[in-house]
Amino acid sequence: MADHAAALKNVGASRRYMDMDRVGVDGNSWGGYMATRALIDAPDLYKAAAASVPETDLLDHIHWIEFQLGAPQDNMAAYLKNGTPALADKINAPLMIVSGTADANVPISNTMKLIDALADAGKQYDLVLFPGTNHPHQGRGDRYAYAVNRIGLFFAEHLGGPERR
Repeated sequence: MADHAAALKNVGASRRYMDMDRVGVDGNSWGGYMATRALIDAPDLYKAAAASVPETDLLDHIHWIEFQLGAPQDNMAAYLKNGTPALADKINAPLMIVSGTADANVPISNTMKLIDALADAGKQYDLVLFPGTNHPHQGRGDRYAYAVNRIGLFFAEHLGGPERR
C-alpha cells in the first residue's frame, strides 16, 4: 500500500487536474482487502473506500495466501497482523462494504468479523448486503449493477462530484 500511495502522490503532484484531497479507492475481493487497508495504511491520502467482498480474516483464506505467508502454524503473527478486524480502530474515513451471503470465495463470516470490529471500535460504515448472492453478486438476480450504482453514490456523497479546474 505504501508503494501505491507514493506512486499516486507522485503522479498527482504533476497533474493539477487530480484533486489529491478527494482520493477514494474501490476494490473487489483482494482489491476490497486492499481498499480497506488503504484507509488503515495511508489515511493521509485515501479519504473514502468501497470494499466489495473483502477478505478480512486471512485465516479464512489459507488456500489463497499460504504460498506468500507460509503455513499459519509457522507464521501466525503475519496472519493476525494483516487481518483487518484487528485494525478496525485505525479506520477514520468513510467505508462501504458490499457482500453477498452465498459467497463461497469470501464467506460472509469475513464481513461479519469486520463489521463487528468496526462496531466495537465505534466506527461508522455503510453496508450493502445481498442475500443469496455469490462473489460477483449474482444468484438472486444480478446485483452487480446495483452495487456499482451504490458505490458511485457513496463516493459522490463522501468525496463530492467532479469539479472543473
